[in-house]
Formats: sequence, C-alpha cells, structure tokens
Amino acid sequence: MFKKIVQEIRASFYAYPGANVADLDTARLNGVPSVLLQFYKECDGCFIGSGEEVAAPDGKTYQLRISRLSEIQTTQKYGYVEKDAPLYDMTNLWWQVIEIGDANWLAFDASKEGFGRIIDVPHEEVGYEECHAVIAETFMELLQQLIKYDGQDWFGIDEWQEIDRV
Repeated sequence: MFKKIVQEIRASFYAYPGANVADLDTARLNGVPSVLLQFYKECDGCFIGSGEEVAAPDGKTYQLRISRLSEIQTTQKYGYVEKDAPLYDMTNLWWQVIEIGDANWLAFDASKEGFGRIIDVPHEEVGYEECHAVIAETFMELLQQLIKYDGQDWFGIDEWQEIDRV
C-alpha cells in the first residue's frame, strides 16, 4: 500500500529502511494502528521537504521529520494535554507521527474507523474542542500533500484547506 509513496520519498528526500519485525511486533502490541504499521514496514521514518529544520543521516536538512516507529506515542502519553481538557480521553487515540516544529504535531486519529484521519495538534490548545483541524482523510493523503508542497506547513498553503475540526 505504501511502497510507491515511500519510493517517491526516497527519490526526493530521505527515508530509513523498513522497521524490523521486533519493532513492528512491539508497536502492534502497544496499539499502533495497522495502517501506520504498514507504512513503517516500508520505512522506519523519513524526512520530507526542502528546509533547515531537521538534519537527516544523509547529512542534509529537511523541513520535517516523520518519527521512527520506536518514537511514536499518543498525544496523551506525550504529556502536554491537560487532564481536564474536554478531549483528553480522545487524545489517547491520536498518534503523534510528524513533528512540524515549535512543539506542534500532525497526528493520526485512530478514533475513526477506516484509514485514520490526520489532525493538526497545536501544543497551545491540545485537547480542546474545535482547536484541531482535520487536514487529510488518510495517512496516504497526508504523505501525498507533504510531497506536493515540499514539506511546508498546511496552514500557509491556500490550496490545502482544512476538511473539518475536532
């Protein structure tokens, strides 16, 4: 499912080899959604976009980084959502996958069936209603957008509008 998009990432940016079986098994036991595991089977994280935000093992710098499988965790586990936030319980199903800078993340929302929509998780408003933009219907769609817009933040791109709000 992700083989072609990972090849595209490798051709233009940087992608690690696929995650090893032990890491995939551990992640599965920890509740990482199967769609994310399919991606991580092809590459154990990557760097996308022209920029100077993050350094990759190839010696180049990129705009953003998709975390390695062993690093991902839920927004709740990450620890910066207040326990009295209205969406606190839901944040246990938001898998923080992409750090976009300034402690802000894009997360895979596993609370919805299907392929998991992608939501913007700004650190100042985590867990509060109507503060999280849905910016892609699937993880695959997100990857395509990130490649298309060279890793730039969706918020500054007129053609990339939010789909909904959580």
